[in-house]
Amino acid sequence: MAEHRTAVCFVVPTRDRAEDLALTLGAIGRLELSWASAEVFVVDNGSARVPLAPGVLANGVPVRLECLAFNEGAAARNRVIGRTDAQWLVMLDDDSHPVDAGLFDALRDADPGTHAVSADVTLCDGRREMGGLPEVFVGCGVAVRRGVYESLDGYDPSMGYYAEEYDLAARLMLAGGRVAFDPRFRVEHR
Repeated sequence: MAEHRTAVCFVVPTRDRAEDLALTLGAIGRLELSWASAEVFVVDNGSARVPLAPGVLANGVPVRLECLAFNEGAAARNRVIGRTDAQWLVMLDDDSHPVDAGLFDALRDADPGTHAVSADVTLCDGRREMGGLPEVFVGCGVAVRRGVYESLDGYDPSMGYYAEEYDLAARLMLAGGRVAFDPRFRVEHR
């Protein structure tokens, strides 16, 4: 019997941090994708200079770049709505990346009631970064079921930054889902 392939779309907003974006894309390009499929959707939030993004990463993952005229904040991630058929949207920042392919195991094993899987986010100095409540994820390391994200219209554009995770986590739970933490999904936040 063929193993089920977990399909993910890494969603990476960026603004004026081309070097950070290059590091993040390089890290995604080193992930082992033996039984998962992936793509990257980079959204430039009105940078002074359009960042460079390769069409394909070292591991064969295709990259799409959309450039916005102005900064839409966290809601720039909503640009992926209707543009992918991936099962999961893996939300990163331009200065965060998965440490290894453990995220694919975490997503494969998530039960249907789990609408989002929160990563174990570590800062460069070794400290862990967490949301203020157990159900609140850190926006630079969370995977959300695409269908649920789209049904909720993604991040609320009026939230800007810093409280958008609380809002989306609350709406995911009000929709009957759960936000689950899985330590196999590890993200480094630079």
